[in-house]
Amino acid sequence: MTGKRALFAWVAALLLLPACMTRPSTFQELGPEANTKGFGDLYPPEETEGAEFTFGIGDTVGILVQNNPDLSGPQTVRMDGKITLPVVGDVMAAGLTPDQLKHKLESKIALYMKDLQITVTPIATPSKRFYVAAINPTLGGFIVKALPYRGDLTLFEVWAQIGSPSSSLDDDSHIKVIRADPRHPVVKTINIREMLMCGYSGGNIQIKPNDIVYVPPTLWGRLNQFATGLAAPFQGLFAITGAYYRGSYVVNTVSGAGANQFGGGYGYGGGGGLGGGFGGNVPPGGLP
Repeated sequence: MTGKRALFAWVAALLLLPACMTRPSTFQELGPEANTKGFGDLYPPEETEGAEFTFGIGDTVGILVQNNPDLSGPQTVRMDGKITLPVVGDVMAAGLTPDQLKHKLESKIALYMKDLQITVTPIATPSKRFYVAAINPTLGGFIVKALPYRGDLTLFEVWAQIGSPSSSLDDDSHIKVIRADPRHPVVKTINIREMLMCGYSGGNIQIKPNDIVYVPPTLWGRLNQFATGLAAPFQGLFAITGAYYRGSYVVNTVSGAGANQFGGGYGYGGGGGLGGGFGGNVPPGGLP
């Protein structure tokens, strides 16, 4: 009895173990590849509260230079973070706000033109995204999806966008919004169920680029993960066994062994199986 209690206590402790208890990699271990700022983007925005939108790799920048169609038009931020304008050449755009890029373009184009009026607008922003993570009820582990960020986006809108996965496996009263950082990550725990059932919208916070919306599992969800993990090593064995029995069935059927035979009892003559049913003991002259 004592052994069973100890096993139960061990399993319960394993299920309740926080996900962040594992030791993170240190900066010394990662060397020069370690991320030291923000989410890890190549061109992160400035570390200020309420930082403005910044261009990233793959974004499309709309540039309008009044009375100069040659310098006007859409520009896509390349892998090196730059855009290229006629005469002006390469201009670094990644990591800059529209206003900062406007001033940089003004300083460069002013060498060739006077009385400049430049407008810079973001047209497409595929570099901006956020992430949603939840447990995989059938395979165990987690499902993580990257979703496009469209600016004015709240937590409840994200919840509706992903289909509100509210089941006995999902703990919708402890949704976590995680803002990753190598030194000072921020984790906010929010009760979506309270918002849905009672209308308290205090937790309907704005989602920012690179946020991780994590739907933690309930106790049942953790049990499901644990059971799925135990069964995973045997799934290959089950598949092989099933394939063996299916193959045996086909072989027996084609060879006419046992009860699985085609033609037995329906053919001419006493032969059983596929050959014995049709053609067994037929006289040389054919059938009368």
